[in-house]
Amino acid sequence: MDTGLYTCTATNAAGNASLSYSLHIQAPPQLWIGDGESHLRAVANTSLRIHCHATGIPPPQIQWLKDGRPVDGQDGVVVSEDGGTLLLTRVGLGHQGLYICQGSNWAGLAQAEVQVSVHVPPNIEPSEVDLTIPENGSASLECLASGLPAPSES
Repeated sequence: MDTGLYTCTATNAAGNASLSYSLHIQAPPQLWIGDGESHLRAVANTSLRIHCHATGIPPPQIQWLKDGRPVDGQDGVVVSEDGGTLLLTRVGLGHQGLYICQGSNWAGLAQAEVQVSVHVPPNIEPSEVDLTIPENGSASLECLASGLPAPSES
């Protein structure tokens, strides 16, 4: 980088004079999520890490938002000390939404965003049924499945 101390010196038969400049370069933040994803899918009751990569001079301060609100203090959400990683410790439907990583320094402000959707594994109710039917009788079997996205039944 070109940051540093620069000195201009003028000299003639009568002497010399100099002036020093201390130059500090600033670059606005640039941010991106993971490998550039714009959408992440998580499975309920698992964990999800979202990485925000940030560059800039000086290094930007990072803040996370979910649906436009700071994530600080939200249940099941942990932000790394440097702000670069957001951890959803036990994903639930309440974690769906738009996550924004904001970076700021003296040179500017930037953000990157990722949409998180939550999938819920299929569940069948009741889990087990024991039926006894007479020979040549008929039975009606019911299969009620739930999940997100809605599961197909066969």
